[in-house]
Amino acid sequence: MTGVAGLVILVGMVLLCIVSLPWTFGIVETGPDLVHGQRRFEAGNLSLNLLPPSWMSMSTDDQKRLDAAIEAGEFIPGRLLGTDKHGRDYLARCLVGGTISLGIGLSSALIAVIIGTAYGVVSGYYGGRLDAFLMRCVDVLYGLPYILLVVLLAVAVDGIVQRMGTQVSTQWAQVINVITLLVAIGGISWLTMSRVIRGQVLSLKARPYMETCRAIGVPLGRQFRLHLLPNLIAPIVVYATLAVPAAILSESFLSFLGIGVREPLPSWGNLAADGLNELNMVTSRWWLLFWPCFLIGMTLLSLNFLGDHLRERFDPTAGTA
Repeated sequence: MTGVAGLVILVGMVLLCIVSLPWTFGIVETGPDLVHGQRRFEAGNLSLNLLPPSWMSMSTDDQKRLDAAIEAGEFIPGRLLGTDKHGRDYLARCLVGGTISLGIGLSSALIAVIIGTAYGVVSGYYGGRLDAFLMRCVDVLYGLPYILLVVLLAVAVDGIVQRMGTQVSTQWAQVINVITLLVAIGGISWLTMSRVIRGQVLSLKARPYMETCRAIGVPLGRQFRLHLLPNLIAPIVVYATLAVPAAILSESFLSFLGIGVREPLPSWGNLAADGLNELNMVTSRWWLLFWPCFLIGMTLLSLNFLGDHLRERFDPTAGTA
């Protein structure tokens, strides 16, 4: 039951972020005194910054600011989840942040699955000295700090982009930053996958039908396509559902530290970092921290529920003691 609930929550989250893209990336009229033709998630009005959600009571000063902006014909951002410190629609930014965080998580997991599967199959099938060498390489990479490698790669690429200066537009710099982040996370998180697949291949290679294939000279490609890959689908699917939340959490952590996705592009990580700055003893705007953290938590919880369900479904020994 928890697996079905996790799948429903995850699909609903992904569909909500994808379906809302035409709205969040749509161009809005921002008024005569503001920048014209901005995308909704980055269009703001500084005179309406840090407004509470529309379903919460508004202070007298906030109501005066809103009334003055309406009378002046200024741009009025959406207020369902309030506005951030730059007067931008927080709902639109949470939806775009979800698209980016989920996109990085899914893409990084896909990269990790492809690299880990290929590496594990080669190591397990050929065995011998090649297997020993490949596994020692994995052991060395395991000994290196995971987050530090991602940080170093992200900082290195960011330095290259800054040196190029005006040759790279702001939008292309954002795209390069996101691609670097997902490649860095996916390119390092395949180590566990390679060990799992290697163990499965070693077990399958000793089966009688695989020995028969080798004896009659079945090509390697045909052996992998017809015999190895169908038996590897279960661990691949289970690992992928567990790798996605790890990738999302890594992206959110790096963005929270200011190393991952950066302004003006939102992600759940940098939205949570901005929201944390609004918690103080004078005025606590808790909703700016609550919503990105709530979305991250619900996504990770649904993925873990789905991963546990798939593991119990595909592993016949999981429910036996």
